[in-house]
Amino acid sequence: MEQARRATRVDPLSPTTFAVGAIVMLNADRRDDALAMARRAIDLDTSVAGFAHLAYAMAIHASGNLDSARKLLAGAGRVPQSSPWLGYLIAATGDRAGAAAYLRQLDEERERNAFTNIAEAWTYLGGGDTTRALDALERAVRAREPFGLSVPFGMPAYDRIRHSARFAAVIKGYGDDPSVFRVTAGLGGGDRGPR
Repeated sequence: MEQARRATRVDPLSPTTFAVGAIVMLNADRRDDALAMARRAIDLDTSVAGFAHLAYAMAIHASGNLDSARKLLAGAGRVPQSSPWLGYLIAATGDRAGAAAYLRQLDEERERNAFTNIAEAWTYLGGGDTTRALDALERAVRAREPFGLSVPFGMPAYDRIRHSARFAAVIKGYGDDPSVFRVTAGLGGGDRGPR
């Protein structure tokens, strides 16, 4: 978090720096800080097709404002790295038909999008289908899809599966320690399964 703050001080005119900082803050469950950084990112880059726009929509949604997040999706741009966010937001803001159409689109571009399984998982998470989300995350591990900055394991989107042994196994599959991400299932304690 300190590195994200420092980066914004060193490069105060870069919308990308603030958008990345917002994602870092969301990953650390610092939602107010994420919202402030994301807001600054879109002040610097007003393009609805930019990375900053979706980072702001994620921060708005995490703060509990579904209506504003839904409005921000209009005209949102998409690149493979942001396809999980877009799918999550479409589903989480209540657009069932849009989520179904998005899942069909992801399936059609499976060979061209290195984030397909992750994007499917996030779309399912947004719609509350934890079983299909975990299925897609397990496929992502097998395919070695890149999680990286796009969908780090601390993001609020994972809150519904944070107590799942299957989610702990996904994190371990990427060589990470589930306890770092507030995941205790599969670490010797009882597994309450998806919520």
